[in-house]
Parts: sequence; structure tokens; C-alpha cells
Amino acid sequence: LVSSSTVPAAPAPDPGVPGPYSTDSHTITTTNSETGDSLETVIHYPASSSAVDPAGAPYPAIVFAHGFMASPSSYPGNAEHLASWGYVVAVPDLPDDDTEARQSDARHLLSYLIEANGDPASPLHGMVNTGRLGITGHSLGGLTTMVVAARDPRIRAALALDPTNPDPIIGIDPWDYAAEAGNATAPLLVLGAPSQLCNSNANYNPMYDHVGSAHRAKVVVADASHCDFMVTDNALHIYGCSLLCGSYDEARATLIQRYATAWFNYYLRGQA
Repeated sequence: LVSSSTVPAAPAPDPGVPGPYSTDSHTITTTNSETGDSLETVIHYPASSSAVDPAGAPYPAIVFAHGFMASPSSYPGNAEHLASWGYVVAVPDLPDDDTEARQSDARHLLSYLIEANGDPASPLHGMVNTGRLGITGHSLGGLTTMVVAARDPRIRAALALDPTNPDPIIGIDPWDYAAEAGNATAPLLVLGAPSQLCNSNANYNPMYDHVGSAHRAKVVVADASHCDFMVTDNALHIYGCSLLCGSYDEARATLIQRYATAWFNYYLRGQA
């Protein structure tokens, strides 16, 4: 008589909780010759003894574009979370809200990551998987994400967090998505809140409809506010956003982190 038993498979790790790596960061300043912008950028990374942990290198790398009237200090939790899952994450302080300048600055940071990987003097030397580059951002940074995804063939995965195409009334030219969004080929996820003032009444919908990526997805988080996409311990940032854009909810923020990390884990790390 032969008996057998079925051993259940171990559950997949939850991408909504921190990943297996400790994290650290350093700040660099680089100048984009195309715009003349001096970009102070916080680089978050998987860490060991205050250096990039060589154990899992080379790591996929992601540029994170902040939103309108925001800064890198509005999103340290977003970047640290991704770094804990094995990503090098560059969060530049974008000095210009102009759509063209922003996309150029973000693409410059992609080039910086590639160059740093090949520079023996850089702490990122040999640590970046230059064939696994991603782009993400929130609000106006979400728009930057979509523009870069449509223009830069180096992008392998893109994640637009509640992206907003600006109204000319605030002095920023909107993106002509009808002409360009179809050029996007990398997998692109739009992760948004329901229609509200701060996401320009969910005007990500017509932009998403024009995206040309073979694999695109749109997820709308029920009851979310525009603020739920920022993960920060800066109470002033949360308070200021909440005054204009609705309450912040930690559970919704965690859900957003879960979707965001899972998207990059699938497309940049091959974790099905």
C-alpha cells in the first residue's frame, strides 16, 4: 500500500510589505545638458553595510518622477519599498513643471544610471541591470511616465500613478497623447483614483485609451484620494495634500504599493 499526501505550495511573498533587502540612499547632483537643469537626485538601493548589496546585483533600475508642487521628500516610502524588493530607484527633484523639460530630465536620469553602472568610481558600478529599466511617477509625474514610455525605447516597464494631463489654465502645456501615446510599447499600468479635482477628473482615461503597449492595464482604487499615492512620514506634505485632494488612508496606500511592486516584479524581475 502506497500513500501520498499533497504538500500545499508556499504562498507567494506579498509585494505590499517590505521586500527581503535592507535599504539605504545617497544623493547625487547631475546636470541635464539638454535643459540646463541641475538635478539633485536621491538614489535608493538594496543595501549592505551602507553600500549597494552585491548579493543580488545587477538590479533593475527605476526613475521616479514627483508630482506638481511636490518633491522627492513626498515619496521616500515609495522608493524605499521598491528598493527593498531589489531595485535601484532614482528620485530627482525636478525644477521645471514643463512637460517637455520633465520628460527630458527623467530620460537624462536613465542615462545617468547607465553611465554610473559603467563607471568604476561610482557606487553603482556593476550594480544596475541596464537592460531592465523602468519609469514611474505620480500626478504630473505620472504624465511624465507616460511621455517617457512613449518616447524612450530603453523602458521595459512603466507605472503611472494617478497621472494628470495638466490644464493650460495652470500655465503648463498638456501632452498631445493622441499623437504620441500609441508609440508606447513597454508594458504600462495606469493605477488611479476615481475622478476628482486633483486628478483633473480622471483625465487618465482618454490617455490610457491611446496607449499602444501590447500589455496595458488600468486599475482604479475604490475610494482612493490623489494623496494615497504618496508614501511619506512628512506630516506637512500629507496635511497639505489632504486639504486640497482628500483624506490619506494607509490601507489604500499599502494596496497601491502592492499593485505597483507586483507590476515591476513581473516585468523587470520576471517574478510571475
